[in-house]
Amino acid sequence: MKKIVKVITFVISTIAVVNFGAQAQKKADKTSSNPAETQQTPVATKSSGEEDLNQKIYKMALQNGDLVVAKQAIYEMMAINPEKVDLKDSLALLYYNMGANAECVLVTRNILATQPEKMNMLELKAIAQQNLGMFKESLADYEKVYAKSKDQYHLYQIAALQYELKRVIECKNTVDQLIADKEIDKKEISINVARGQQQKVAFKAAAWNMKGVLAMDVKEFAAAKECFANAVALSPDFVLAKGNLEFLNKKDSAPAKPKTKK
Repeated sequence: MKKIVKVITFVISTIAVVNFGAQAQKKADKTSSNPAETQQTPVATKSSGEEDLNQKIYKMALQNGDLVVAKQAIYEMMAINPEKVDLKDSLALLYYNMGANAECVLVTRNILATQPEKMNMLELKAIAQQNLGMFKESLADYEKVYAKSKDQYHLYQIAALQYELKRVIECKNTVDQLIADKEIDKKEISINVARGQQQKVAFKAAAWNMKGVLAMDVKEFAAAKECFANAVALSPDFVLAKGNLEFLNKKDSAPAKPKTKK
């Protein structure tokens, strides 16, 4: 039997990173096409030929997409100017874009130990933990971020993590909150539809699809079908919602199995 295609996808993954900090409110609408674009250019605090050289190496390495060399340049600058704490932010972003999520978590933890107000680093930590399957820790961090940002994108991530942790009632309440929010009516969100592939759909369509998955899990097939139909109405090309709706339609049209006599 064909399995239902579930949408519990983690929107921020690899190339889907968007700008942090001041750009937090734009997350549901924009994604970065180049991982290097999320990097910050370190600023020297000591004037030295060696530091200037490392800055030039860092910039050239980013331009050429060589994150390994860029990382080495960051470490060189950190050794020269250990008091320049913002260099750690660039290092954390580099580790994330290299796919080194464990290292990213360690660096962001170090940053937040002395600068807990850095919400961009807390979000980055949540993302890296999410990628590592540390869903409980990631959820706790996303809840802190959302408490500050009130960004619906963060709320969607909270719903996805609640689902992964089987906090069904909490997840349903979070999804209902998103669906009732008129501010997302004209917003879009990029979600994973296959390995390494993403699709931009109406934000509310993604929420309806997740609600449909929740209904499917408790065998409320009529309610699930309605949710998937709502999602497709908002985004007719929504691959996951269409697949889920087609699955239910086929299920409805399938002939009933004859009862076996004992």
